[in-house]
Amino acid sequence: MRQLLPKCRIRFKLRQTRSRQLTIVGIEFDTILVRERNRARVVPWTFENLYWVDPGDGFVWQSRQHIARSFPPVAFQILKPPAL
Repeated sequence: MRQLLPKCRIRFKLRQTRSRQLTIVGIEFDTILVRERNRARVVPWTFENLYWVDPGDGFVWQSRQHIARSFPPVAFQILKPPAL
């Protein structure tokens, strides 16, 4: 199978911004907003993903992620952590 974008590397930088209160289905969470700035030179494409992270355990409660240039970002909200 031929690769459409051989050696298409995406460089990224993570930056912790500030504390944010997040509400999912009426439940409030204290989170830290993390910005992930991405750049693919081959395509070219620059985009930013956002993650709302629990400062205690690193669990991501909400995110907004780009999966392709031709699509809008996908938003995820987690209603509860997985059972272990």
